[in-house]
Amino acid sequence: QLAAAGVEVVLGRAVTAEDVLAAAPDAVVLATGAVPAAPPVPGIDQPHAVQVVDFHGGQEVGERVVVAGGGLNGCDAAVDLAERGHRVTLIDRHPEVGRDLNAISRGALLARLAELGVEVLPGTELVAVVPGGAAVRTAAGEHRELPADTVALALGARSDNALVRQLKGKVKELYALGDCLKPRKIGEAIHEGHRVGLRIG
Repeated sequence: QLAAAGVEVVLGRAVTAEDVLAAAPDAVVLATGAVPAAPPVPGIDQPHAVQVVDFHGGQEVGERVVVAGGGLNGCDAAVDLAERGHRVTLIDRHPEVGRDLNAISRGALLARLAELGVEVLPGTELVAVVPGGAAVRTAAGEHRELPADTVALALGARSDNALVRQLKGKVKELYALGDCLKPRKIGEAIHEGHRVGLRIG
């Protein structure tokens, strides 16, 4: 559809505010997404700590994996890892995992996690990434170390909105949509993209 509509697609390069301004556009639509959040957890820069997005991008992980973060991204990664044969423990500081899903999807997801043998530890907070695993604090206040070859981080995201700030007030029409406006789900991004397309068109 892009080709049929005559859209020029440029890949493999970062876009700066200067690039955009040099094109003298009538309208700019920014859908730059989000980047993983990096909370101040000691040891988060250890080599065996990886972002879930990097795992989905092909980064190798070890046999035993602790997934920190029990939202949709963490649960999805836990299922994917377990299906590939990894031994997975899923932790989340909230009292339940999958809280950002509707009831039907959440029920199916929890059933799949149980079927795959994923150890689910709600109410368990990542305190530090340590050599050989993850240090956590349980809902009862107990400090434990969970052995892991890899700690996969699914601790939220922050908007990648630098271009929004840099271009504000400098172009005729500026639109931000999707996660660069606020991290959410794909449905919101599609809806906002459709609305912007109608508005510009």
